[in-house]
Amino acid sequence: QKKGIAPYKGVFTNIEEMEKAQKVISYLPAYDGKVYEFRRTPMGIFVAPAEDVDELPEVAACFFPILPLIPRTLFYQIIAFFRSFLWEGQELEALVHIYWDKVLKEYRVVVPTQWVGKATVDAVLSQKDALDEERYLHYADIHSHNTMPAKFSHTDDLDEKATRVYLVGGRLDRYFPQVEARISCPSFSCIKDASAQAASGYFVVFGIQ
Repeated sequence: QKKGIAPYKGVFTNIEEMEKAQKVISYLPAYDGKVYEFRRTPMGIFVAPAEDVDELPEVAACFFPILPLIPRTLFYQIIAFFRSFLWEGQELEALVHIYWDKVLKEYRVVVPTQWVGKATVDAVLSQKDALDEERYLHYADIHSHNTMPAKFSHTDDLDEKATRVYLVGGRLDRYFPQVEARISCPSFSCIKDASAQAASGYFVVFGIQ
């Protein structure tokens, strides 16, 4: 069986290229992020969203870390910091930023100035908290949900739009906390439940080992 795209089909990147080829079936990515099938018939050209296009590779939303993985011990220190906000009936959220130091080749944890409450944390980002962008890469944000479930809230969805890694820790009153992680691009986020990995001590999700 001959491999490759059938002669009557074509995959194109623009309409001009597709029209010049005059294939019976053409596939074209569009402005809305979908791939469309153009089917040319004697009646006219039918256009519809394409599904299961064998001519295109399988791709899934994910994250391939280029930097070294965040040490698990550093992550556990952050969880301990979050647990320090649980005392004498008080249950407060907290937020930390993780930066990659391009010079020292290591991660740095920064606790920004913030207002905290039971179900909210508002970071006050000022020049005092700003790091040199030439040296430091803002890699991840981690915030706590104290004794509540580790689920990204609607407020989190609105706030966490930058292209980086986000994590939330919850059920901090338990021996093994819940952890949820996600990557974010301007138009999409991909969420992973990392609780089982955190409990097992083997935590490789979105850049943490």
